[in-house]
Order: sequence, then structure tokens, then C-alpha cells
Amino acid sequence: MRRLTLFLALTSLSLSVSFSLSLAEGEGPNDAPTVDVLNAAPNVDAGDAFCAPGIYSRAPELCPEYGPAADNAHIGSVQIPATVPQLKITPVDHANEPILTLAYARVIAPNAPVFASAEDALTGANPIRWFAPGFVFVSLVGAAKEGQPVYQINPGQFMRAGDLKLYLKPPKYEGIVLAEQPTRPFGFVLRWFRLCRKPGVVEKDGTVNCDVNPNVDPVDRPDRFIILDKVKVGQWYWYMVGPQQWIVQQWMAVVTPAKPPDGVTGKWIDVNIYEQTVVAYDADKLVYATLASTGRNIFPTRPGTFKIYQKLPNYKMGGAEGKSDYYYLEDIPNIMYFDEGRSFHATYWHDQFGYKRSHGCVNLSPRDAKWLFNWAEVGTGVYVHDPSGKTPTDPAFYGFAASP
Repeated sequence: MRRLTLFLALTSLSLSVSFSLSLAEGEGPNDAPTVDVLNAAPNVDAGDAFCAPGIYSRAPELCPEYGPAADNAHIGSVQIPATVPQLKITPVDHANEPILTLAYARVIAPNAPVFASAEDALTGANPIRWFAPGFVFVSLVGAAKEGQPVYQINPGQFMRAGDLKLYLKPPKYEGIVLAEQPTRPFGFVLRWFRLCRKPGVVEKDGTVNCDVNPNVDPVDRPDRFIILDKVKVGQWYWYMVGPQQWIVQQWMAVVTPAKPPDGVTGKWIDVNIYEQTVVAYDADKLVYATLASTGRNIFPTRPGTFKIYQKLPNYKMGGAEGKSDYYYLEDIPNIMYFDEGRSFHATYWHDQFGYKRSHGCVNLSPRDAKWLFNWAEVGTGVYVHDPSGKTPTDPAFYGFAASP
């Protein structure tokens, strides 16, 4: 009679699965029956629950790892609200302000000449100086557009168009002003990704294998999500951003609300080298968050606690003269020095925030740099740290840095 009752109960749920149920020898009436799942084929795409919540809660091993019942159980286990929470953000009104007030160009010709007049530049006569080969950018005077034969770069300085590559589309990325203190970690999506129904596997070559959720749109920059749960598979975490919606750690930069470091009061800025994020705090209130680009592994941004000691609305940077990594960058906006020559500043030459790119400075998008420049003061604390522990902390490793 027990077998028949259990069989009828399961049949009434219209489950697309075959079970073999039997009491093992010596099994008492209060013991669970042994269950062999012979064939399980839930129609998940059609939204079938496969296991009703009551069955799932009593025997989750009989049920698939995804589906409405599994979601309900997981949501309850990690205390996720019935409605997936969203970050509360205060929109920034740019009032039609341009992202950058200047146009820029990269010097692409080795030993490119500079001339005292447009006429000399057109004929190639009487150069007054030359740019050494390297990573060199100049700012352009006046309105610049494609097709001009000559560009003015400074008063009394002109260059030929063929020696330059115009950068007329400034980086548009920008962070967020928080209208309400987040209670959970949140993350910025770094690249296009198809969300997965459950955590997958990252192969040794970096390939991501997972059960893609076809019922939700792919995510991409500048999407951001509150993180509802995380699971570690191998060496990588997977973050849950919604029911049956998981993203792998490599494609998300995570911000975890933090307390001020010891000895820091009032306004302070958190620079997370591992996550490549910059977060502005007023005491323990999270005010602003964005992606950044800190120093590459060979030129790391030094961990430590510092203070902003100088602010410059606009200045040039350069270094490594005579070396293969020589660079010269004109008119960098919104510079704030905090550790010798290391600074926060706007970056007009790349839009890959969220990845290490610099010689030691903290690269920000133009709009992020402007917001931070207007908010911070000389004396504002700066806390640079690497939760992975891979960035050197020995002061002897670091020399004076005046780098972008």
C-alpha cells in the first residue's frame, strides 16, 4: 500500500521522470525509501517546476539543480527578497557639457617634427623640435576634425596630419552616485556575457563552460548588479545576480561596502587593485563607485594609506626618456597626487577601465576624474590595497613615480 500511495502522489504531479521506489531490507516505517532516478527530463525552458516546492524541500536530491522549485529553495537559503533588489542611484546631470574640453591626437610617426608655423609644417621646412618614439599624445588647439593637413598643438607649434592619429571620441564610461547605502556587495560588468542558470566551470585556457540561460538578455558594460550569493568553483567565484542568473568572477568587478581604515576620518577613497575599482566614502557612507585602471604588474600602484597632497586641474606627464617605454602626455585633466608621483587623473587615451593599464597612477574616465576632483580635497585619505596579496608592499620595490 505504501508503494502505491507514493506512486499515485508522484503521478499526480505530472513529473516527466521514472522512479524505482522500494523499501530496503530491514528498513523501518519511519525510514526514507531508497530512490533510483532512471530518467529525468524536465521541460525547464517551458517553465515546468519538475518538483513542487514541498517535494523539493523534503527530497532535493530527486530534483534538478534549476527550475522554479530549486530557485525558491535557494532564494530562501540565502535570504533573497521576493523582488530582486536594485541599486538606488542619483543621476548626474552633465548639462550638455562635453566629456573633454580639448581634442587629442597620438603621435604615430617616429621622431615626428614640430614646426613654428602652419606654412613650415606644410612644406616640412625648419622644424623646431622632434618627438622621440614612444607613447606620445598631444592636445590640439581649436576645433579639430579629420582631413586637416596641419594641426596646432600649442601656441607657435604645429604638426603635420600624417604624423598624428586623432582621438576625437573620448571615453564615455562613468561610475555611479549612490542615493542609498547598499547593504550587499555589487558589481560592474566588465564585458559581454551570457548569464548561466547555475555556476559553471572555467577551463585552464580561460574558456567558460556553463548552462546558459536563454530566457534572459546577455549582460555587458556598463551593466551593474547587486550580488545575491556567491559560490566558488575551482579557483573562481560565481556571482548570483538573479534567479538562475550567474556570472563568473573574471567578468565582474565587485564593490563590497567597507569601513574606514585605521586612522582615516571624514572623506576617503578606496582603491582596490584586485577588483580595479575606486570607491569614494564619507566616513562609512559609500558615496560614489566606478571602475579604474591601476598600475600594470611591472609598474604596480603601491598599496598603503595616503593623503591627497596636490590637485592640478590640468598638466602634462612623461617619463622613461631614452627607453622603450618612453611616454609623454599633454594636458591631462583633473590630477590629484597622493603618493609621490602617483595620482588619480582623467584618461583620454583608453577606455578599458576595470583592467590594469598604467605606469602606477590610477586611471579614471574623464567624467569619473572630474567628479572625484570636485568632491575630494587636499588631505582626503586614500587607501590602496590588494586583497589577493599579489602586489608588492615592500617600499624598496617602489621608486619615485611620475607616471600615467
